[in-house]
Amino acid sequence: MSVLDLFGKDGAAANVDATDPHWAKTRQGHYNRLIFVDPERLGLAGTPGIYIIWHAGVRPEWVYAAKCKDLAVDLDSIQDNDDVMYYDRQGGLFVTWALIRDEFQDGVVRYLTDSLDPKVDNPAAGRKAEPIPVLSPGAKPDPDSK
Repeated sequence: MSVLDLFGKDGAAANVDATDPHWAKTRQGHYNRLIFVDPERLGLAGTPGIYIIWHAGVRPEWVYAAKCKDLAVDLDSIQDNDDVMYYDRQGGLFVTWALIRDEFQDGVVRYLTDSLDPKVDNPAAGRKAEPIPVLSPGAKPDPDSK
């Protein structure tokens, strides 16, 4: 079951041509459980990108979206964020990331924040940037949008 199916919505506005940012998954094709991610082992040290966290459970919800200059540092440090980790008890926290060029990160995070409305506010979420539509994790491209 995809995140799209769990949430019952795709997070991308209707009639928006959204780009697939190729969200990271495990070799088995699943999203990573946040507490088990070892970003250094995955080779993410020094890698800029964006990431999004959600919880599973009875009523899954988006929890946090951010950009960063170093995915390894951010993914390690976010586990010390009590506001985010609070939601781990709601069915486990999951995380995925995408390697987005620096000049587009603010716009992508702004779009994800506006369209998914994560539970934990990120004051650095590119509020002034022009939103750049991307597919949320688990969403499939609309075959009619081509």
